[in-house]
Amino acid sequence: MKFIVAASALATGLFTTVDATRTFTVYNGCPFTVWPAMFTGVNQASASPAFTTGWAADAFTHVTFSVPDNWTAGRIWARRDCDFSSNPGPNSCLDGGCNGGLVCDPNTGTGVPPASLAEFTLSAGGGLDFYDISFVDGYNLPISITNNVGCAAPVCAVDLGPNCPAPLKGPFDSTGFPVGCKSACDANLDGNQQNSANCCSGSHSTPATCPSSGVEFYSYFSAQRMNAMIGNRQALLASIQSCINPPLALFLRKTRFFETMKFTVAASALAAGLFTTVDATRTFTVYNGCPFTVWPAMFTGANKAASPAFTTGWEAAAFTHVTFSVPDNWTAGRIWARRNCNFASNPGPNSCLDGGCNGGLVCDPNTGTGVPPASLAEFSLSGAGGLDFYDISFVDGYNLPISITNNVGCPAPDCAVDLGPNCPAPLKGPFDSTGFPVGCRSACSANLDGNPQNSANCCSGSHNTPATCPSSGVQFYSYFKNACPNAYAYAYDESSESAIWTCPASKSAGYTVTFCPPS
Repeated sequence: MKFIVAASALATGLFTTVDATRTFTVYNGCPFTVWPAMFTGVNQASASPAFTTGWAADAFTHVTFSVPDNWTAGRIWARRDCDFSSNPGPNSCLDGGCNGGLVCDPNTGTGVPPASLAEFTLSAGGGLDFYDISFVDGYNLPISITNNVGCAAPVCAVDLGPNCPAPLKGPFDSTGFPVGCKSACDANLDGNQQNSANCCSGSHSTPATCPSSGVEFYSYFSAQRMNAMIGNRQALLASIQSCINPPLALFLRKTRFFETMKFTVAASALAAGLFTTVDATRTFTVYNGCPFTVWPAMFTGANKAASPAFTTGWEAAAFTHVTFSVPDNWTAGRIWARRNCNFASNPGPNSCLDGGCNGGLVCDPNTGTGVPPASLAEFSLSGAGGLDFYDISFVDGYNLPISITNNVGCPAPDCAVDLGPNCPAPLKGPFDSTGFPVGCRSACSANLDGNPQNSANCCSGSHNTPATCPSSGVQFYSYFKNACPNAYAYAYDESSESAIWTCPASKSAGYTVTFCPPS
């Protein structure tokens, strides 16, 4: 079981973007519900993540959010066996509970030990990110940290509860199973936490006076070969995977740790313990805001060496999303959604009523461009002039409302209108089993002028330049452009000055593509 945190920038069209420089994903890989929590120990006013400090995470679910590039003394952990209905305080969970209940108090909600921690300080000394998995406050779940730039990835995939030494074992759930393993400091084995070799406090407050040999049961944790902060300081920034369980408390040792931690990574990288990071510079989220299932698809038209390391087709139930990373130089990328699909008997491009592709559910990476009509979100990142270029395109027709948003305040084109019902009769369709139009073809795709090889509607043949293919010569251009002025309505729509949108690549924008965005 695991918690996974991923980091990167992100969001577009069918997605929801987050407005911080780094993106984290927290994944609960445990087969039971946990309650993740987050705390910022330093510089809270200006560098705290704009995200809840506590939430419920069902088995095998995740959340994605952004954190400031200078997030300092940040920690993420998971709570186990919680009930906030009668006790909203730190004892509302068997371990890891915090002041505040479900949503931890941002000033005092550090968590009750034991708790497995993923800790981060970004863009710190020497231009490095620092991160670790910490059992200084004990253990309550397996955990890992991964990242998207090839830096070190600490992990502890072992359940330390069952074999925990008796003086440290616990707390225990209702069946008597140990859901945590306390640290020697938290267990107060030497009887004086203010002057303790186990707590590195008092006369033991320096590395020289608090060697690992003086910490009781240090070897139990280190013997698991975990790259965790218990004295072993080898781990580097990575994605966090874990099942986090016990409560956790902060000691001054934690503050000193952030001054001396040995996990380092380039300041642009990131992810920790309970997370899984994604390995590209930008993070995209595709969100299905429609009240029915669609089948999103993705295609890379140029420089396939820079294709996203993500499936090219998937099923998206109503009101669900996926998050993934794409290379910073993703070029001629497109995302769209397919409707009314059945891949069981026909895995080819006609497996969907519209938008289908070669390959079936997973589109062929070389030929799976999609069958019109389909609303497209198109991207070329880090292009000419140091800009990202993106647009909503109806050049191949329309099949769903769509929007592209971002996390850095750049333009956000959208078409929140259903163009099917009022689509001009020569373009309307295809139709579902009830006769409802689930698309609106372009004049080119509908072959209205009878020769797509030499067509004013397709901007082909003798009409293949902006000068010889003005919008005035494209049939029904005004239907699309009037309804959705921020979308690309025909092949040379740049002259409208509301077709292609740009964002400085230096902002490392994340993009969210949303199908059926709110109107």
